[in-house]
Amino acid sequence: MPFDTPACSPTDSALVLRLSGASNVGALVQLSLPAGWSWASGSGSFLTDSNGDVTVPAGQIIAGPKLGTIAATYGSGSTTVTTATDLAVVSRGSMQYFGFMPPDLSVPSAINSDFVRVYANWNSVLALKANGELWVCYDSGAWTQVASGADLGANQAAFIVDSDVQKAIWTSGGELYLGGVKVALPGGSNAGFVRVAGGAGTAVAAKSDGEIWKWSKVDGWSLLGSNGLSGPEQMACLTAASESVVWIKGGSVYIDSIPADIPSADNSEFRQIAAGRGRTASDSGVVAVKANGDVWRFNGSTWAKIGSNAEVGPGKLAYIRNSPYVVAWWISGGVVMRENGSQFPSAAENHDIIRIIQNGPVAMVLRRDGVGFRWYDGGQAFATNVSSGLNQGARALNSTSSAGLSPAYFIQNAESC
Repeated sequence: MPFDTPACSPTDSALVLRLSGASNVGALVQLSLPAGWSWASGSGSFLTDSNGDVTVPAGQIIAGPKLGTIAATYGSGSTTVTTATDLAVVSRGSMQYFGFMPPDLSVPSAINSDFVRVYANWNSVLALKANGELWVCYDSGAWTQVASGADLGANQAAFIVDSDVQKAIWTSGGELYLGGVKVALPGGSNAGFVRVAGGAGTAVAAKSDGEIWKWSKVDGWSLLGSNGLSGPEQMACLTAASESVVWIKGGSVYIDSIPADIPSADNSEFRQIAAGRGRTASDSGVVAVKANGDVWRFNGSTWAKIGSNAEVGPGKLAYIRNSPYVVAWWISGGVVMRENGSQFPSAAENHDIIRIIQNGPVAMVLRRDGVGFRWYDGGQAFATNVSSGLNQGARALNSTSSAGLSPAYFIQNAESC
């Protein structure tokens, strides 16, 4: 499923649909694209293969300016069946924001164009431009370009923020950089890196072959293991009493190099992870979802199953650290679910939600129609036509304002290509 295609460009990966049923081989399936999207060639008619699959090659679809829904129709007359799924895009444009904005945290107009990714960790923001420029803003400091040539894929940049450490971590051509310096790995090759994540005094990086590397400000770099999942949001940093890395190997959740303290029969088939940063162990935690939609939460001391029927995919989970609301969030059927059962946004607005974005005690959620909501201790709609691409929105904290007034950064969709 394409999830990382730049807006107004050919899709960057194949789209595969499977037709169920006994007569699923050699069947004609008609695909219909959303407004603003187009076929590079053909009209969207495909025959299923011997597995009942329709494969639309990368580049066959030209993406539109924003998220759209592709429909697949099979059969005829009373036996016609139609199903649909979302196709996301990565928009590019100026950085917009909502909320209290100290002058140093706002993006200067001279540089505010062609942004494609934005990340936040506590009081720091990191943003990438379409030309590979990497810009950072740490708390009350000015926006500064710290690199060029950065990779632009999802989760290929992050910020490490602690009382005595403020470092960007990113990849360029698959090579790993930390604080502006190319990393020298002990006994390993600095090549093939595809994902990174940052915490307080720690960071984690994954290679395409499944190697998982951890950095800590105390011990430097170490290899945690191999055969880890390396997709978006399949690893995270757990900032608690000890700085740890959470990742998935063979479907099992690991904390550093040890399987998580989940009953062995249950520690399987996990697909996504999100971690919440807290100042204490009791405020930090992890939420993880299985392939079947089961939701598990680690609250700093114990693991427990807390939900089911969650949507599986990046940007669908969050662990919010804001006492007394230290709870896991997830999306089920387009609705934000919370561990304590309360609604966000309001019940009337809580539908067609496609993305959750978190940073410590604050979060925002994005709805399919482009409406964005921010949260501290209540929901507030703040913008329309917000891009729903991965890493295209972030919530910042800063030392000069309360968390509730901290800015929401986001990139808006263009109206047309």
